[in-house]
Amino acid sequence: METHQSATTYENLPPHSIRLLRLDTSASESIVGSLHVVDLDTAPSYYAVSHCWGNQSQTIPILIGAKKFLVCPDLAAGIRRLRELSTETSQLVPPVQYVWIDNICINQQDVYERSRQLRYMGDIYSRSVRTLIWLGPSSATSASAWELVQTLYTLFKEQYEEVVDLDNVAVKMFSDKSHSANRLAGMETLQWLYLKEIFQIPWFSRIWVVQEVVLSRKDPMILHGHYAIPWQRLEGAAYWLRRNGYVRLTQTAEEILNVDVIGLLRRSQVRWPLDALLSVTQMKFHASDQRDKIYGLYGLAAETHDSSKQPAELVVDYTLDVAQTYRRVAHYLLQHNKSLAVLTRIRGTQESLSRTSRQYDFADFPSWLPDWSDFSVYGRDIRRSFSWVYSSDSTKTPSLGYPEHYNASAGLPTELHQSSNDSILRISGMRVDVISQVIPLNRALDGDESNQAFTSNIRDVCEAVLPMSAGKDMIDWTEALIKTISAEQHNSAGYSWQQFSKDGLAYLFELLSSKESQMSPTVMESISVKTLEVLQQKSLDGKPLSFAAIAQNFCFNRSFIITSAGRMGLGPSDSRLGDIIAIIPGSGVPLIMRRLSNDPHWLLVGESYVQGLMNGEAINHSEVGDFKREILAFK
Repeated sequence: METHQSATTYENLPPHSIRLLRLDTSASESIVGSLHVVDLDTAPSYYAVSHCWGNQSQTIPILIGAKKFLVCPDLAAGIRRLRELSTETSQLVPPVQYVWIDNICINQQDVYERSRQLRYMGDIYSRSVRTLIWLGPSSATSASAWELVQTLYTLFKEQYEEVVDLDNVAVKMFSDKSHSANRLAGMETLQWLYLKEIFQIPWFSRIWVVQEVVLSRKDPMILHGHYAIPWQRLEGAAYWLRRNGYVRLTQTAEEILNVDVIGLLRRSQVRWPLDALLSVTQMKFHASDQRDKIYGLYGLAAETHDSSKQPAELVVDYTLDVAQTYRRVAHYLLQHNKSLAVLTRIRGTQESLSRTSRQYDFADFPSWLPDWSDFSVYGRDIRRSFSWVYSSDSTKTPSLGYPEHYNASAGLPTELHQSSNDSILRISGMRVDVISQVIPLNRALDGDESNQAFTSNIRDVCEAVLPMSAGKDMIDWTEALIKTISAEQHNSAGYSWQQFSKDGLAYLFELLSSKESQMSPTVMESISVKTLEVLQQKSLDGKPLSFAAIAQNFCFNRSFIITSAGRMGLGPSDSRLGDIIAIIPGSGVPLIMRRLSNDPHWLLVGESYVQGLMNGEAINHSEVGDFKREILAFK
């Protein structure tokens, strides 16, 4: 939230200059200090402050020089804490004398100054002594929470300090036995609630904090009331919690993942490209201005971190609205990356269940435009994307792409065509199939309700597809069904296909052999005793619940589809009969599109997984004339 500032408070800034607040500890409490204009290259030592003021009213007057500012109570408390750290007995070396605080050092009412100053954001934080994180005043429960952080950090040091590659440590399932062995307080105790309250402080969900922490030259310092905690302790605690399965528990906050993402970026030895940064931050971090979901990453991104070499399409410009900003960035990414992986981030049609989870519904967004704006729900309530960020090697540049077995367009690059209207995306592709049946998959519920709903969904799927298995090898066919229901995503959970296929076969065997299956007599009669015996034999040592856990993740907010050619697949929740399945170069997965009424343009419905189209089969058929390549215009 901005401070209440008068436009006359500020003088114009020369190029490559910033303002610093010099703290004055000798003056009265209401006189904070004075603003000084400095060149970035010759600036004195200063600390950069990372903060989030939420929705508090700005009612506290402070004096900076001879000018009065009205600030919110949290900011006023933060400034008092900074003044305490400016004395010679400060916990920080050197003591805090100069600070950079965006709300005070940037004229927030001048849209042109904001645009210019944000180009320097990466330099501002990377050239500071270190980032100071102000979480706000502490409470009576804070001591207990920070004690638990220290305990978890100690476990991290004991169990992971010798690990060379922290980014490739597998995530375990939560274990009561391991929890007790680590001598942690019971999950029902108040200490875990107090820790959850810390992670739910709004700062942890603010998009700007990502670069503010990652760019700090030294380990950032967390200031929470009178507490001062090195960032690495919280990062280590979050890493331990995630790798040991605690994030899925209701007693913990999902914002633990936000800290873990920041840790991943801090460990990286290379700059991340913008599309990968957008992918890993979009669902977890929020902004009051949705343009900042992009601009808040510019200080980190490989394409934009050097303010003197930013591509014209990526220059910060607050005179553009959200739709214009997103279109400009999307066109740049499509043109330069020759990949459609960013299109897995579209919002869907009006009927999309994922779209109803959005905080904003921008009427002027074309259907093809990636929507990086805020969700109103958190990670576990958001549909998983089929695209993936490859970041397992911290020495190599990460990339946004698809799993290797998603190769629908046979590795061909995107073919873009010019359009006089930047709301229209013109791109080469092929129509290859039509949706003939749609089976909605329910939204996830909690606990047993979720399992029951999923079982009911798969029962409906089996009703529809079992008649299609006539004359086919039952094991081959059921394995194809398993791959479809799970979108072939077993690798993402660390499972081999050998084990996962057993898990899936065990799940189907239980479903089909159960007296409570409630499937129609006709379908049940089509399943021979021999078929069930083969399924049972092939599923020995299979774990039905393991299959269900992964499949539910990828069925969430999707529909099971059957095509006119008899293919099975997973499509968006808003898939309809008659929708077209297209293979478009640059996309690792088939895309579903819909013709607009009385209009030559198409709507992009979303990504899909379709058996028989995932490994370049359609491209091979196009080479012998089975499918025709054409220019598809999306709006």
